[in-house]
Amino acid sequence: MTPPAAALAPGYWKSHPAATTALLPQRLGGYKVSTFQHALDVFNAMDCSNSSAQNAVGCLAGQLLAAELNVANGSNTCINATISQANAFLSLIGYKGPTGTYKLTSAQRGTAVSLATTLSTYNNGGPCG
Repeated sequence: MTPPAAALAPGYWKSHPAATTALLPQRLGGYKVSTFQHALDVFNAMDCSNSSAQNAVGCLAGQLLAAELNVANGSNTCINATISQANAFLSLIGYKGPTGTYKLTSAQRGTAVSLATTLSTYNNGGPCG
C-alpha cells in the first residue's frame, strides 16, 4: 500500500502552476476554481493575519483550496469532513470568489477562523483535526 502524499501549504500550490492546474477544477462553496489564475487570485486574497470578516473568509478560501488540491494529489483524506464543513460554510455566506465582499456575524467569523485553522494545520503537515 502506498502511503498518502504529503500535504502541501498554499504557497506551494501558488508557485507551482502545472501541479495546481492538473488538479483543477475545484469548488469553494459555489465558486468554481477552474484555472490557475482563479487559484492564484484565491491564494493572493489570503490574509490570515487578523480575523476581520473579509480576511477570515479569504483565509478560509485559500486554506480550503490548498486542502482540496492536497486530497486530489493523494494526501490523507482524513480532512474530508472539515473540507465539507468549509464548503457548506462558504455556500451559506454566498462566497463568490476573492473579489466578493463578505459580512459575517461574530459567530460566523469564529467558524471561518476555526475551519481555516484546522485546514492550515493539515496543509502544513499536522493532524487532521
